[in-house]
Amino acid sequence: MKLLIRYKWMILLYVLLSTYSICKIMNEARHYTNLYRGTAFYAVSSAAFIYFAGLFLIVLYITARYTISGCRELCFGIYGAANLSYMWLFSVLNLVYGIVLSFAYIHMLKDNIRVDKVYAGCIIECILIHYVLPGFVAVLMGFLIGYIKNLKISAFIAFIALFFTSTFFKSLVENKLVDSRIKIILENLNLFQDHDNRFNFMILDNIQPYKWGKIIGIICLFFVPLVIFFQRRFRKMTVTILLAGFVIGEVVYLRPVSRIQEQHLVLNYDLYYHLNPVTDSLDEKSPFVIQEYDLDLKFTDIINAVCEVTLEDDAAGEYTFTLYHNLKLKSVLVDGKKADYRRYTDFVTVNRPKGAKITFVYYGNVDYCMVDDKYVYVPEEMPIYPVAGKRMISDGALNGMMNDYRSHMKVKLNRSGVYSNLTKTGKNIYEGDVFGLYLLKADVREVECDDYTLLVPEHLCDDCVGDDDKNREYAQMLVTKLKERGCLDESPSIVCLCSSYTPLKTSGHVGDGYIEINSLAIKRDVENTVDMLLKQYEAHMDYDELEE
Repeated sequence: MKLLIRYKWMILLYVLLSTYSICKIMNEARHYTNLYRGTAFYAVSSAAFIYFAGLFLIVLYITARYTISGCRELCFGIYGAANLSYMWLFSVLNLVYGIVLSFAYIHMLKDNIRVDKVYAGCIIECILIHYVLPGFVAVLMGFLIGYIKNLKISAFIAFIALFFTSTFFKSLVENKLVDSRIKIILENLNLFQDHDNRFNFMILDNIQPYKWGKIIGIICLFFVPLVIFFQRRFRKMTVTILLAGFVIGEVVYLRPVSRIQEQHLVLNYDLYYHLNPVTDSLDEKSPFVIQEYDLDLKFTDIINAVCEVTLEDDAAGEYTFTLYHNLKLKSVLVDGKKADYRRYTDFVTVNRPKGAKITFVYYGNVDYCMVDDKYVYVPEEMPIYPVAGKRMISDGALNGMMNDYRSHMKVKLNRSGVYSNLTKTGKNIYEGDVFGLYLLKADVREVECDDYTLLVPEHLCDDCVGDDDKNREYAQMLVTKLKERGCLDESPSIVCLCSSYTPLKTSGHVGDGYIEINSLAIKRDVENTVDMLLKQYEAHMDYDELEE
């Protein structure tokens, strides 16, 4: 009680700050449709920064006041850790803030979304990593900077700390094209890890384990001075453990494959092609035909692949393939023997003897795809395998990386329960003739349907998506309209009524054997939805004409 009375004005300021932060989060969240509601905390990092900055300045002020009043040696030197009660107080308040925000957010969602234990756990996890843990960092930073004797230096360091954690700095890093290595370092200063949940409610719990390493590592680092100042016994051992925790956490976070996962658009797409401009002329049509793919895919937090391709042409010579630059080649084999190859950006050139099969061994991730320990989302328009010729995604040619003919694909996975536009022929084995591969394992459920596999979100329940009869009605309406407009010759194998936001198509996608669209869009205006899908479809290459 004495502690509450002693810091009553700072506590009141904190309550006002946290209340404003919660209201701002709730207000911004209400503006999102059901597509982005739930765990879309990446969209409210400004609220996270406001909370972080306020908590940081409160602890900084209290600590600096002790220093200015000449009580530094007495308060901290003699009494030591016993006089750090205000840090514990604001750490507890920070935890209470996280609990209140979690309940408020879940309460706001419950009228529109079925918030079960899984969904609630994801919300709490997001709040913990985006708000509560950075709040602990704010408390530690506030004390350490306020502990500095020189007030001017303390104020300058505080300004720098706020600048590097601000949303303004984040926007500077994202919008200014700088060297990729510098960009990685600068991005790592962003405490608010706001690239999560990019794939909305289809892929709900997608906070990667390496992100915990980042924030926990930073907390370990800030604990080191506290241990040096106030711990008497086992000081060296504790400092060593904390420094090891920091190094391990940051190394895990900065792994290239992990950064690939986080920087979907900024680092690996715009910046990459800015730093590595493609000067070669691209192939408008595939220069040769890949008759068959034999793919062995192992999904962990990255893609590990062995891909054997059989070409229709037996002629010897150099063949150039497109394999997205984030997929790192381990080796290329020709008839089982290691072969020399040349690689530049997305292009791989292999010298192939007559009739030989070529095998690519590689790992990594592809932008716009989602692969981790729980989920798999691989759309056809972003191949995770080599395609024929020099192709590249560019403005106005979203399917530039796809083959313009069907190939026979045999795919072996290390995951069960994956939906695909291929036919399942064995345990985790799929085969079929397609233009591109589609794989999906997400928070979806099947709705009983005779003509195709109908998928709807597991967690989103409103008057449209939550009613299975309406889902069947909307799906059949869409398929019928697309057939009438000449977009479909036969029913697709999969209709996924989960999202109008696909990786490259903001208005849904008609793929080879599957459709992705939001049933809300069909409900509102089926004709307009069909028109949008047709525009996307017409932007594809005319596959049937090319095959003929």
